[in-house]
Amino acid sequence: MSRPHGNKNQPKRALIALLEEKFPGYNAVLSMAEMANDQENDQAFRFKAHAEVAQYQESKRKSVEVKSQTDVRYVIDTNPMSPDEWQNKYAGHGNPSPDHNTH
Repeated sequence: MSRPHGNKNQPKRALIALLEEKFPGYNAVLSMAEMANDQENDQAFRFKAHAEVAQYQESKRKSVEVKSQTDVRYVIDTNPMSPDEWQNKYAGHGNPSPDHNTH
């Protein structure tokens, strides 16, 4: 039988208890945040500490694949028209009306 989601497993609970016993009030994330903000630490170390803390503060972004299928339709019309006239005649409609000369 599996444990309920979010419950810590036995080894993790034991480690947390041991850390609390040896280092009362210890919080690894807060310690890393302190190191990240300590100007005496070199910049590369501070950057790494910030990156570690960020994992607990912000959820990681996943890439999302966007798929789009578009149909390209070329329209040749011998009658000049304004953009609004073109929109009304062709955009969003299946076929142009048969009263216009199209090729």
